[in-house]
Amino acid sequence: MQEVCALTGSPIDLPQIVVIGGQSSGKSSVLENLVGRDFLPRGTGIVTRRPLVLQLQTLPPGELEYGVFLHKPDEKFTDFSKIKGEIEGDTEKIAGANKGISSKPIVLKIFSPHVISLTLVDTPGIARVAIGDQPQNIEEQIRQLIMEYIRKPNSIILAVHPANQDLATSDALQLAQQVDPDGQRTLGVLTKVDLMDKGTNALPVLLGRQFKLKRDWTAVVNRSQLQIEQEASIMDSHKQEQKFFQEHQAYKAIADRCGVKVLGERCNRLLEEHIRKSLPNLKQQLSKMIKQREQELESFGPPLPEDETSQGWLLLEIINKFTKQFSQTILGESVSDPDKLSQIKGGARLRFISNEGLAKTLNELDPNKDLTAKDISLVIHNASGSKPSIFVPDKAFELLAHRQIKMLRGPCLKAADSIHNELLRLITEMEIPELMRFWKLRDNILEISGDLLSNALDKTQATINTIIDTELSYINTNHPDFIGLNLLLSDTP
Repeated sequence: MQEVCALTGSPIDLPQIVVIGGQSSGKSSVLENLVGRDFLPRGTGIVTRRPLVLQLQTLPPGELEYGVFLHKPDEKFTDFSKIKGEIEGDTEKIAGANKGISSKPIVLKIFSPHVISLTLVDTPGIARVAIGDQPQNIEEQIRQLIMEYIRKPNSIILAVHPANQDLATSDALQLAQQVDPDGQRTLGVLTKVDLMDKGTNALPVLLGRQFKLKRDWTAVVNRSQLQIEQEASIMDSHKQEQKFFQEHQAYKAIADRCGVKVLGERCNRLLEEHIRKSLPNLKQQLSKMIKQREQELESFGPPLPEDETSQGWLLLEIINKFTKQFSQTILGESVSDPDKLSQIKGGARLRFISNEGLAKTLNELDPNKDLTAKDISLVIHNASGSKPSIFVPDKAFELLAHRQIKMLRGPCLKAADSIHNELLRLITEMEIPELMRFWKLRDNILEISGDLLSNALDKTQATINTIIDTELSYINTNHPDFIGLNLLLSDTP
């Protein structure tokens, strides 16, 4: 189930152990100790740059141990050095080579007789200073990534802190306290107890006298850098760790509460306890999501027919539904969305553009705007030519009328363009359940509808221009609107 949630980004909050800590806190070594194999990338700076969802599954004794990546489900990695190389390669592929980070997890299953069944999430070590090509807000990015995992109520926080550093400076504890102030789901891990200054020990922390956690602290001893370079086996380091706690003057009394083996058992018990508590809620979440997906599936319609004839009929039915809904929207017959009752939509919007918008603009046109008596006089003089005229030439009137008629062209073309845009918006906002199922068909229908509307707009604008040009080509002075002028001219002695 962890695989499905990681692959789909499911919001289901599954119980898991999230490992957090600062750089060089020994976080990766703790994970390798739990697995018993050397398989994690190492180096300076930020090495873990993507969350690693690590699923440990116990095999019967004698079985061959191996690893399987979610992004390579058909390949078994029996060579754990190749697992390390695959983690490095896939990290660089997704997060880049500049030491940046990515929230996309790597999911790795490890099957081994030497592990306890656990699910762990390894997160990037908290860095404070950007190095090289890293973004300047690298610390903020890492903290946000970690918070995405540990803020979930079903996440168990494994806070790793080196024992030779002051707890007051612990980034892991600081983040854990933000989301788990009561410490109900925080398990502390003290590393490097073997590297503490002479005369000091971690007993005040382990015994709960300093920074007490309800889930307690566990001390572990990781391999030293020299042992890692010499490729000393982790199994041998487990024996050395056990010997260290049993023989150390400060820790021998609590040796049965220290070590990687104890840590693994604690994590396993805590995870099982968490799973039992969260199981009823998980069932409820799953039931709710299944119901939602079933309703979504039903909205897509019946199963897709297999024969071409039935598929053709289905296509025709979808197109008819689209055209019918478009027509009903224009005619005002479609059911209105209760949340949008305050908006003018569909055919009413088109009528508003024509009757309110265009009509208002035309009525507000001032035919005498920017036309002075001097302009009229100049037109009359120019129309008279070289011959003096007693009466106002018809040509002068036509020239003045032309000027007023041309003023109608702009508003009419603008109204046509507004109606075109409104129709485009209507077809884009139309919701047909069948088209949600066939996105490519929806895109094609919208594209073809848009082309048809564009062609109609071109023809409409051409018609508007033709009507305006027709009116400009001949001024009918015998029109009833000019009867008064004709009578006045005929009565003039």
